[in-house]
Amino acid sequence: MIVIGSRMSDATLERVIDEHVVYRPDLARRPQPLVEAIVARLAPTALLVHARDQAHFSSVAARCQLIVYSARTPTTQEAAGAQRACVVQEDAIEDAESEAVIAAERLSVRYSGSVIHRTSNDDVVLVGAGIVNLVTALALVDAGHRVAVHDRMRDPLAGHAGSRSELGATFAGEDARVFSFNEARHHLVRSPDHARDDRLMFRRTVGDGGWLARATGELERDDRAWVAALEAMPPWLAREYGSDIMQFCVRSFAGWHRLFAEHPQVLRGTSFISRLLRVYQTEAGLARGRQAEAELGALLDELSLGELAVLEPALGQAIEAGAVAGALRVQGFSLQVQTLARNLVRLLTERGAQFHWSSELEDVDRDAAGRVAAVVIGGRRVHAASYVVSPGALGASLRTRVTELAPIGAVAGMWVVLPNDEPRLTTALKVGRRAFASDAAAEGANVIPGRDAAGRPVLFCSSGHGFVGVQPGGVERAAVAELARCIEETVAELFPDKVVAARRALRSAPPSYCVRPWTPSGLGIFSADATAAGGRFVVTDGHNTGGFAQAPEIAAAVADALAGVHHDMHARYGLGRGDAFGAGERARPGS
Repeated sequence: MIVIGSRMSDATLERVIDEHVVYRPDLARRPQPLVEAIVARLAPTALLVHARDQAHFSSVAARCQLIVYSARTPTTQEAAGAQRACVVQEDAIEDAESEAVIAAERLSVRYSGSVIHRTSNDDVVLVGAGIVNLVTALALVDAGHRVAVHDRMRDPLAGHAGSRSELGATFAGEDARVFSFNEARHHLVRSPDHARDDRLMFRRTVGDGGWLARATGELERDDRAWVAALEAMPPWLAREYGSDIMQFCVRSFAGWHRLFAEHPQVLRGTSFISRLLRVYQTEAGLARGRQAEAELGALLDELSLGELAVLEPALGQAIEAGAVAGALRVQGFSLQVQTLARNLVRLLTERGAQFHWSSELEDVDRDAAGRVAAVVIGGRRVHAASYVVSPGALGASLRTRVTELAPIGAVAGMWVVLPNDEPRLTTALKVGRRAFASDAAAEGANVIPGRDAAGRPVLFCSSGHGFVGVQPGGVERAAVAELARCIEETVAELFPDKVVAARRALRSAPPSYCVRPWTPSGLGIFSADATAAGGRFVVTDGHNTGGFAQAPEIAAAVADALAGVHHDMHARYGLGRGDAFGAGERARPGS
């Protein structure tokens, strides 16, 4: 809880006031002994006061974080009195008020989290062999840990890894991924003040401008609790979460290139392309994209349609037909993620890591103090100093045994594969779509050049996301055809010649999809609790559409946790995040 002890503008209050943000401007006029008693009873995490009222609240500064805001430069007396306070100053008072609330959340994160103790370089068991845990395993091997990886799927090096029900996002979809600076953005944030209706998109189907891939009447109690937790998130807080998510993504850009430089063999056969274009089908989308990419530091150049046609003749027909409004050259890259994952398995095996396939986590044994003593995998107890659990969307089935996974829900994403015949597309595209469902779950699409299992040049195309419920098996009852329409219509506009060539194959092949883990808060999950052996039990999951993009930073956060070093992901993705505003408990439906 936070308490606002000074009068604030109505515009700010409309954004932030709820049952966990208490507005008590009367405190500025109450006798100090009464103020002390009230603050002691409310026990806020932070107390926000205007600079003119700061002296009145000086006696309670030791009880909570005092945040002083002002639209003017404080006097010498005010500055001296602010030594134990956080001072926020902006040109306009409304801006200062908003920044003070944001500072309260930031400071609550800074001081949250359990004490991390250094562990020895002992055995680490990793549960899950998706791209996040494979990159994490490599970081741990590089740090000197002995690593064993368990996954429910079959050995991906021995052929087909299994049915989609056994696979996570890495191996269930098509063999392609894009990295961009905002790949893992908070998808539901449009502005600091987006209206309540903008938060009800999980009550409407994809075709009706929402995010549901199943009819609302089909959702079960846990599914509805997940949606309710998402809708309860304060818009201003979701925006701050979105900023943190993208910062981790931006930092991972350097992490990926460091990994490629240190282990170049992992790129073998991945069709790695170090260029990325953002293509927009509307002028409004181009204008928004230009601003957003510049703010992130991702914008490199803007291409005219003539320059784009010369650079990528494969888009020539679309440009002539008016299906492309403009393009931006931005920071990013693309590759074939399943090929990368298999290369990581080979490298890790060479480095001494052990892999156990068809090996599913069944239970977690704890001692009398609640510390993890062992895990039960494939019917046997497995002991290690530390454990790292990252099961992706499949983690929903473990939520009763691993409570940290309670926020996990499942969102399906669709894929279409086209032949990349001449003229070939040579650069990966992130497309700002128009038309069907482009105002919500299918706002964007990815088009990634690569090669299929037979070595033929193809385009891996994805779009159309839809919430299928808490359990990933809900995709079997989802409106898959409606989701597929999103990407099929877009590729038909951008590559009419390639779609004609692939028409027969598209009609005969069932829609391809993968199921990705999402959380109501939009944040990833990171927890690190002590084990009975003196190590850590780490859970990292729920990275929405950005697990691949953030993998190096997640790996660094895990390695730091085992080394006894604080990483800001420990707090920013911590399950206690937002507790001061009630948002932490909202983000743990069913827990």
